[in-house]
Amino acid sequence: MSNLSRVLEHNSSTAPLAAEAEFTGTAALVVRHSMVTVFLHAEPSTADCTLYMEFSQDGINWDRAITIPITNPSAAAPHALIPIAQYYRTRVVNGTTEQTVLRLQTIAHDQKSHSLVSRAAQSIGDYTDVQN
Repeated sequence: MSNLSRVLEHNSSTAPLAAEAEFTGTAALVVRHSMVTVFLHAEPSTADCTLYMEFSQDGINWDRAITIPITNPSAAAPHALIPIAQYYRTRVVNGTTEQTVLRLQTIAHDQKSHSLVSRAAQSIGDYTDVQN
């Protein structure tokens, strides 16, 4: 089986965001992938932001999104989901504090992983990925 996992370069960034600025990735074809993962790290830890994991049938209209408010982006957990439409993009909207560091990486995987789950010692909140 060929390895179809790949970093979605146009949905990844290392450019810190100004206060209330936005990063919007571009439509990436994910129809042949079984999972998308997003890693976000930003500093300072008070630079809250909102992560949007968005899907589209045509790469133009973004009809479905997972919206995840991140209150401490220097300790944000990675997020994983199964593609539900042909196209995907990552979007981050920064809060009122300017970021000094941003490391955002999106990967499309050819196989689902069962390793991205919450740990027993981890605080589980409304926006924590959990695997039963």
